[in-house]
Amino acid sequence: MKKALDRRVFILGVLGQEFNAKLSCVGGHYQYLFTGDGIAVYFQNFNKPSKKLWFRLNKTPLEKLRGYEKAYVVFTNPPDNSYYMIPVADIDEKRDEVNWERDALEVNIDHINGFWRELKWNILPYKKSLKKSNFRDFEESVTE
Repeated sequence: MKKALDRRVFILGVLGQEFNAKLSCVGGHYQYLFTGDGIAVYFQNFNKPSKKLWFRLNKTPLEKLRGYEKAYVVFTNPPDNSYYMIPVADIDEKRDEVNWERDALEVNIDHINGFWRELKWNILPYKKSLKKSNFRDFEESVTE
């Protein structure tokens, strides 16, 4: 069985692949929130091989993200070497479209079809794969 990348290495690889700007980790309760140059990127990780991915987006991180010019939520699945990078504006638009009323968002993704069940949304266009060249340099720099 193929060994999955450490989630921190995977996150750094995604940042390197997607953003030219230098982004810094906010830390504290938001160890997977990175910001800089008007950009915010919040990672949610599912670190098991699976056809179904589960996440929960709480109110507070979403509110923080909405304060940036460009904001993204990235749902990762390192064992599959894949991630869904979705602009917060698109999430909010879909949330309004389906009249989602709760503060937190349940995220149950049919990973085979790229379908977010709660929002009845095909997110396959947002699915990407991490290129190996984008994480090699980070593996040694990440420590326990």
